[in-house]
Amino acid sequence: MSDPASASDYTMTAHDDAEHKHGLIAARIDRLPLGSTQFLLAAIMQITWGLVVALDLVFARIYPFIWEPRGLITSFEFDLLLVFNTGVGILIGEYGLGLIADKFGRRPVLVLSALFAGGFIWEIAFSNSFWPLMVWNTLYAIGVGGALSVVNTYMHEIAPVNSRGKLALRTQLIALVLSAVIGSVPAFFWIPQHYQWVLFLDAALPLLIVIPLVVVFVPESPRWLAAKGRFAQADRTVSKWEAKASRSGPLPEPQVVEATVTEKVPTRELFSGTYGRRTILLAVVWFLAYGGMIYGQGSYLSLFLVGTDHFDAHQLFAQGLISGLVGAAIFLIFSNLGERVERKNIIVAGCVIYLIGGILLVFVHGVSLPFACAVIMQLGEYIFFMNLYSYTALSYPTRLRSAGTGWTDGIGHCGSALSPLVAGPLFTATVASMNYGWFIWILLPGTFIPGLLILIFGKRQSGRALELLAE
Repeated sequence: MSDPASASDYTMTAHDDAEHKHGLIAARIDRLPLGSTQFLLAAIMQITWGLVVALDLVFARIYPFIWEPRGLITSFEFDLLLVFNTGVGILIGEYGLGLIADKFGRRPVLVLSALFAGGFIWEIAFSNSFWPLMVWNTLYAIGVGGALSVVNTYMHEIAPVNSRGKLALRTQLIALVLSAVIGSVPAFFWIPQHYQWVLFLDAALPLLIVIPLVVVFVPESPRWLAAKGRFAQADRTVSKWEAKASRSGPLPEPQVVEATVTEKVPTRELFSGTYGRRTILLAVVWFLAYGGMIYGQGSYLSLFLVGTDHFDAHQLFAQGLISGLVGAAIFLIFSNLGERVERKNIIVAGCVIYLIGGILLVFVHGVSLPFACAVIMQLGEYIFFMNLYSYTALSYPTRLRSAGTGWTDGIGHCGSALSPLVAGPLFTATVASMNYGWFIWILLPGTFIPGLLILIFGKRQSGRALELLAE
């Protein structure tokens, strides 16, 4: 057993090999007990998710009550806006800001993401024609994409090896509650009469909450610093964490594994060998899921519930709120499982829950039962994509983690184009028959196949050091 001071001393003096030093920094993080330090940082990441990432599809939620009934935006223009918001903008953000995160650090990209998201969404309140809406929807989505590439990356880089599942699920409920409350409660009271106020609030929260939290409380990821050879900076951060953790007792010896040190971001590795196979699998899974379960459903579920089951605005936004709160409760329960359940199995379970809710929604009518089925569907979606984001971030080494997440999830976001190009026409063509074409699309290629691919080809991740998982 050793105390943090002695571990820190020999870290910087007894080993000259850079890869060993990187591995030792990682091992010192992994040996820490899960405590307030990790929970605070992970909570800030999930606040960022809830206030930045959850802004995608804001336009789609407002559309049925503002631009569609006023005849300001045609259905074709709506489909194109979805492509630029959920596809082009997020892809630019994930890939571009993801590369910046791997080259210059996680912390500056968190700030940039909040600036883009908050700085460019409020202008939608003053836009009632296609071209201005396209510009602002694309620009703010760049911030959403940047946050997507970094939030889970940072959270897992500071998580102890045996507590990744508990830390992720227990703090992800913050994102679910925030996105549900911010996305539903203001809309419940302000749409349609004061829909501009919703957009002003969406702009203010990233700028006034996320940026100050990151600047004041979030240090640069010590794993990233070590991967870049900045061992003194990494040591200072980890030593503070060790000193705080050691108040509860001595820490175990770090179990060192060697890890690569490089200033470059070797993106070619994403497309060859082991990483190439992971990139292909994850890109296909994300592509199909975004085109079906996520945006194929999210872009048209509101229209289905309003048009088929005659939901009003209050009922629609209440359904979104209940879905988020139920999801948060389930995540809290799941968090007690820690690393005892494989992440790939949780992802598959999310697909099964989604399929159950979607199949039932075809056969029920009124308000109460469709309301419950929509909640079940969205619960399955939350379980699927929250855990798939974690799975994706854990599939790449530190030198490639943000770029790998950005590439796979960014390419996956191109699948959002399948929403207006495939899901939309199927929704419209079968509107007289309970939109059965749309249901088949979101349930089979959009949910069943991604779950099957992860079940067959997904790798085990529980209980292994981050560096061993990725190498």
